[in-house]
Amino acid sequence: MVRSILLIALVPLSAWGTELRPWYGNAFEFNWDIDATYQTYREVAVNSRDEQYSSDDYFFHTGVNTAFGEELAAEVEITAASTRHHRRFLDNLRITGRYLLADDIAGDPISLVVGVTGTQAFAISVDDISSFHHGKLEGEIHVALGRETACGSDWGSRWWILGAIGSADVGSPWWRAQMTGEYHFLQRHAIAVFAYALGGLGHDTIDIEDFHGYGPIRHLSVDVGFRYTFEIDFFGSLYLEYLNRVYARNFPAHANIVRLALHI
Repeated sequence: MVRSILLIALVPLSAWGTELRPWYGNAFEFNWDIDATYQTYREVAVNSRDEQYSSDDYFFHTGVNTAFGEELAAEVEITAASTRHHRRFLDNLRITGRYLLADDIAGDPISLVVGVTGTQAFAISVDDISSFHHGKLEGEIHVALGRETACGSDWGSRWWILGAIGSADVGSPWWRAQMTGEYHFLQRHAIAVFAYALGGLGHDTIDIEDFHGYGPIRHLSVDVGFRYTFEIDFFGSLYLEYLNRVYARNFPAHANIVRLALHI
């Protein structure tokens, strides 16, 4: 009962929760993100074939971020999970720092932000096929760039891309990339479409029966998704997100992922 209450209190998966868009909010205005993610899949792609392995996973994440002036921003996060491998357990702790190099809102051709993220994952999470950790201590360098088109006093549309490379205390490095396009309409509504890819640079094939993290595995996954956002006056925003895994190699295959989040 106590663990269940703790999970509810922690309520928003991995780096999806981290704020990485190349724009900041107001300086010294704290933003609180709370989200819950449901992931389901029935197979794991072992090289070119699919093997039966089903899991229904729940991830609960919360994070606080703010900008320190015009250039620096930071975020701290905590994630809990309930999966086939472990029930109601803390998955990871994460901290991110970012630096704004260019700002299209201030007149630069694009917005450009570089950052670093450090993650402390727990051993039970590293051994979980659903949790996507390469080791217990993980570090990542990421770069995001994008451009907004204004509509009155607000943004009307924008695009941004992200590239990142990371390494853990064991295994080989990984990379990830994201492309996103967003459209803002009727003052309070926004939609986004995006593609997300994650690849590990190891040499091994995934072993479902003897799995100890993605660090040594050569894996690749591609997800495509859609997000709807509703902005709440003087409070924040609520958004619903759906992702479908269109390609997987040494990774959970044909996954469907739904995420509900509140930004305060």
